[in-house]
Amino acid sequence: MKGRLAMQQQNRFNTLALRLWPGLADLDPRQQILAYGLMRIIAITTPLALLALIWLIAATEPDVFADHGLVLVLAGAALAFIEQRKFSIYMELATGDLVPTTSTLSNLVYFGAALIFGPTALWLMVVASVLSLRYLFRPRAWTWQVFWSHVSTMTQALGISMLGSLIGLAVYTGLGGEYPLAGLDVGDWLPALVAVLVDELFGIGLALVLLYQFNRTAGVERPLHSLINWLKTIIVLATPGAPFAVLAALIYSEAGRGLFLAFVAGITLVNFLAYHLSRTVELSLQRARELAQLEALGEALIQAPPDLSTLRDLLDAYLNRMFPQDWAVVRLFDAAESGSDTSPALYLANDSSLPPVEDSIWDHLRAAEETYIHLPHTPLPGVRGSRGAAVVCKILADDPGQEGGEKEQFLGGVFLRRARTQGKPTTSLAAIQSLASQIGSAHYRARVHRDTLATQRMAQELEFAGEVQARFLPRHVPQIPGWDIAAGLTPARQTTGDFYDFVPFEDGRIGLLVADVADKGTGAALYMALSRTLIRTFALQHPDAPEEALRLANARLLTDADSDQFVTVFYGVLDPATGRLVYANAGHNPAYVLANGAIRARDPVALTKTGLPLGMFDDFSWQQGAITLEPGNLLVAYTDGISEAQDRDDAEFGEDRLLAAVTARRDDLAAGIHAGVIAAVRDFVGDAPQFDDLTLMIVRRG
Repeated sequence: MKGRLAMQQQNRFNTLALRLWPGLADLDPRQQILAYGLMRIIAITTPLALLALIWLIAATEPDVFADHGLVLVLAGAALAFIEQRKFSIYMELATGDLVPTTSTLSNLVYFGAALIFGPTALWLMVVASVLSLRYLFRPRAWTWQVFWSHVSTMTQALGISMLGSLIGLAVYTGLGGEYPLAGLDVGDWLPALVAVLVDELFGIGLALVLLYQFNRTAGVERPLHSLINWLKTIIVLATPGAPFAVLAALIYSEAGRGLFLAFVAGITLVNFLAYHLSRTVELSLQRARELAQLEALGEALIQAPPDLSTLRDLLDAYLNRMFPQDWAVVRLFDAAESGSDTSPALYLANDSSLPPVEDSIWDHLRAAEETYIHLPHTPLPGVRGSRGAAVVCKILADDPGQEGGEKEQFLGGVFLRRARTQGKPTTSLAAIQSLASQIGSAHYRARVHRDTLATQRMAQELEFAGEVQARFLPRHVPQIPGWDIAAGLTPARQTTGDFYDFVPFEDGRIGLLVADVADKGTGAALYMALSRTLIRTFALQHPDAPEEALRLANARLLTDADSDQFVTVFYGVLDPATGRLVYANAGHNPAYVLANGAIRARDPVALTKTGLPLGMFDDFSWQQGAITLEPGNLLVAYTDGISEAQDRDDAEFGEDRLLAAVTARRDDLAAGIHAGVIAAVRDFVGDAPQFDDLTLMIVRRG
């Protein structure tokens, strides 16, 4: 029952907070928790602040202003200076997070003046609290978050500090204390010391209540652990300062207002030093936080998918942790703007309630030669009166297509604006440069990953194309009585521009074809497939006229293939019964006929060109030649991948070495001769890369 009642109260409070704070529901979850905690603090301290004001009005003596106006004005000026320079004390939550709480030494001046002039002096606190709401008179210079933050500061000052001071002064007068503090006797200053301690204990107790309520709103699992840590910090801060308020009153009583004002000036100086020491500590903690979050972000990016699919979520998670008090933005241009086809358009700010960074700033960054620009006087877009400095850093990524990554691509930028009260953004320049570098590295990794996948896909496609292309080659060598034939093709890449073929005719004759497309790669492979199909088609239509088959194939190539490629062809029609070979050589390497017996290099008969390669000119005719292969003769047809194979010194294998390799294995079967030639080529080339396809056909008459 109690839990249900508490839940109903919580829901009513949340509903009221949503009405008082427009846009609260649009904040991210972390900011919503802080906002509800802030509103709960206001709800608790507002009644106490009203009570303190009513009490102060009742206790005010107007004559004090007339009699001591100059001292109060000077003390008030010192208090105004102190209030503008609050120092921070960091307290540990149960989660392990360090949360800053701000404080000043103003209470020493407030309470010291109150021990001199009575409760009337506490109006200085009211004036200082009202001045904290000066943004109310400049409605375009604040947001709802700024407004309620200042309201919380005022209600805490009145509901905790001033009410505690009034309670302490009531204890003081109850113990017989007088205004001003009478003298150095124990009976004079001891009540004042008790009053100061009551004031401090009231403030400590109420601060702990507020912290407990905030922890409940924030969902902290161990709120008491956090309270203990905060209590230690508050006691260490407040207790040593309590006697100084009494000391200030004693100085006024014993030495006069001049020395009192000098003492107030000393407190002001100590507060000023504490303020600067606090800023140094904040800067150190800020750098430590930035370094820790950068390290965590780097690990997260390494473990994230390499395709940038989680980049936005990761940056959204870490950006606010790195710069919780600043305005930080990560902007990635789209592919057209950045010149990178892996760059997704992205605009991400740690405070989504702020307007976008002006395009002129990004244009300035793009045009700058430096990797970052410093903007010393930057207004908040659309908000008059808000000034600060900003740093904008380029996000660059190496281009993996450039050797050594020499060319960098401009992908976007990181923008950091810091209010003047928070320091200079240049102190975080190393952090935003590291952040930009991590984002650039993630893009480089994504580009390499994409290129690797593309290369793998290309390799798979080429491998498949090679398999398909291999099906165009004869699966079996013709078995003809009295003849021994061997042929083979060793591609330099996955696909080839070489091909060979055997065209069977109905009368028992057979067409022998060896060809080479004058190019490499997939284009040559496609041209090879078309050429092979056309030559075979017209060869079957004109079995007695090799030159006519080539002419018709040439005409169709020029018609069907709009390409600057061409193909060299050796095509002959062999009559196994007589050994007669009718051939046409379209710009191809000469085939050789070697006689039987003592074969020497000068013995071969070269079957040289009888016309130009196919695919070059239309209306061109080819001649044909004829030769008879006698028993024991060899026909050697090949492509230039064999004769032009090079070693490390760029020396070519050449026709002489080809014929010598054939001669060395002249007593072998055709397959043995074929293997011997290929082995000779490989021995000659050594470890030099194979630049061209190796195609060889051996025909031997028994």
